[in-house]
Amino acid sequence: MNRIFILIITGLLSAPIHCQVWTYQAMHNTVSGNYKSSSVQGVGTEWPYTRPLFIIISFGDSVNNTDIYFTKVPCACCDNPRVMIKFDDEEKRYNFRATTNQSEDIWFLEFKKESVRWDPVINEWIDYATDKDDADKFINLIKAIKTHAKMYVRLSNDCRKYNCEFSLRGSAVALNFVFRKIE
Repeated sequence: MNRIFILIITGLLSAPIHCQVWTYQAMHNTVSGNYKSSSVQGVGTEWPYTRPLFIIISFGDSVNNTDIYFTKVPCACCDNPRVMIKFDDEEKRYNFRATTNQSEDIWFLEFKKESVRWDPVINEWIDYATDKDDADKFINLIKAIKTHAKMYVRLSNDCRKYNCEFSLRGSAVALNFVFRKIE
């Protein structure tokens, strides 16, 4: 009886604990120059992707000079990669198209609004997105990350859906380090 009890207690004590702490740092390399990054490890719902990473790298304060992505998650190897983000208990959802790298192991958020429309006068498709559209979507996401407690994420494509979540405690300090203060 005592031996069984000890095994149960030992098993409980050796359970992995995943601490979600935001990290941030300034870096430099010859190709990219100076840049800043922040990241946090989350909790995933599917083995072996139980420790996803959410990373923001800025080569300046512009939307065009920032990468926001998820890694250590299932591959983005099927068509129509999308990212849905929800904060705390809010109903509002942020939806993004995603792109990937050559290895298909990173999900990059795209900030362009779906802004293509058919113009019957000139008989062709026109992209009417503006830099302001991109900047507004980017700034709204950064503000939401800084002001909420939890971020729930769904990565989906034509092959699968994967859910994960991230603690946002400490995100304001990390993101204020990476960007000029975005209120």
